[in-house]
Amino acid sequence: MDKDNLEDFVDILLAHLEEAEPESMLTMEQVLFELEDFLGGHSAVSNLVGRAIVEIATVAGLSKTIYEQVSLKNQKCLSKSLTQTSD
Repeated sequence: MDKDNLEDFVDILLAHLEEAEPESMLTMEQVLFELEDFLGGHSAVSNLVGRAIVEIATVAGLSKTIYEQVSLKNQKCLSKSLTQTSD
C-alpha cells in the first residue's frame, strides 16, 4: 500500500489502523465491521432475514398465509410455463 497514494476505502481504513492517534483509533473489530458493510452489506441482510424469521415465528397465522401465497404464485407460474411449452 502506497501511503501517499490511497486509492480506495480499504486503503484508507488500513492507513488509519497504522497511523491514527490512540484516542481516535478504530479497533480492528470496527474496521472489519466497516468493511463488511461496505463490501456487501451482509450484516444488514442477515439482520433483515433474522427479523423476518422472528416475525414469522411470533405472528399467529403469518407462516400459513405466506405458505398459501407462495403456493398460489408457484401454481400460477407453473401453469403459465406449461401453457407456453405446449404451444
